[in-house]
Amino acid sequence: MVLPAFTNEAAPLHKSTLPELVTLSRNLRRAREESGLSQQALADKAGIHRSYLVSLEKGVGNPSLEKMVSLSTCLGIDVIDLLTPQLSIDMPVPEQKINNDMVLRSVVEVLRKAGAIE
Repeated sequence: MVLPAFTNEAAPLHKSTLPELVTLSRNLRRAREESGLSQQALADKAGIHRSYLVSLEKGVGNPSLEKMVSLSTCLGIDVIDLLTPQLSIDMPVPEQKINNDMVLRSVVEVLRKAGAIE
């Protein structure tokens, strides 16, 4: 009997370089901390394992739209808030607003590339 070779494809060793996933990880952690929830409390509320939440906050995980909606609902925010870049205190305020349609199109494109939607 030949066992299949072990590969590390399912568990990336580094954070994503996709800006949308970096934004998601930062916003998810910020929203969780602002809500006063521990990682375990949010994971329990959202029906996911804590290690999966940790991977999302580290920018390693790639959640489905369903998981993003569940997490945003548990945090009392809109899903788009998880995907919209937030301004840092150190950053100057831009003169133009973020184009939500452009952000939404970008999110849809990322979800299509990930195979989450058609």
